Amino acid sequence: MIEISSVMSGVPKYLLIAEDLRKKISDGLYPAGSFLPTEPELQKIYQVSRPTIRASIARLREMGMVEVDQGRGTRVKSQQIYQWLDNQLSFTEVIQSQGFEPGTIVLEAKYVNATPRVAEALNIPSGSRVFKIGRIRTANGNVISYHLSYLLEDYPIDKAKLETHFSLYRYLEESYGIVIVFTDDMISSEPASSNIAHLLGIKPGDPILVLNRIAYAANGQVVELALSYIRSDRFKYKTRIYRKGQFKF
Repeated sequence: MIEISSVMSGVPKYLLIAEDLRKKISDGLYPAGSFLPTEPELQKIYQVSRPTIRASIARLREMGMVEVDQGRGTRVKSQQIYQWLDNQLSFTEVIQSQGFEPGTIVLEAKYVNATPRVAEALNIPSGSRVFKIGRIRTANGNVISYHLSYLLEDYPIDKAKLETHFSLYRYLEESYGIVIVFTDDMISSEPASSNIAHLLGIKPGDPILVLNRIAYAANGQVVELALSYIRSDRFKYKTRIYRKGQFKF
């Protein structure tokens, strides 16, 4: 039994319950695919009426955290993260802004010779040395994406330090004074190859999002070519489109 009536004065009970359930979902108490306790059980847990519980569930549905499976109950959905396309927040900042704990697993960090594709993107001769980083990114321990980054050779990255910092852009700024001010991004969809599927924990052929990014410093210098392979069931991009001639707000 949880008594919430005096937790926060003036806040509707259904919002307090929804927040408590949201936290339990995020903490893994109710993992994706599992069902929340039934409405009568939630009534007993929180000592509130059935309409209050239904309002709490409705709030969780609005947040995209649960779905109602008629005849079975309220199922927890895979946690999805959203990024606005006009927002230049780093992946780490996007994760943190939505209440998730970011994580980084660096699989490789080494010098390699630039392929023609990499060299063209970084505006350097083919075969030049570049620093390659392969990372798995997580949110609350769940794999979200696999990132390949190619940096100019002047910016080597320490594997252990990057795993502590989480954010590559923060690392570049603190270690080299390089600030990424804008990026050119192209997003597409494709079936996951066997290798990428293994890294993301999905089946080969499952649809994924692929982000091709070129990142620029303040002086217009290209700093990074990034190829990101993203689980489309856990990460979404959003945008807002205005009618021509209308003011933005």
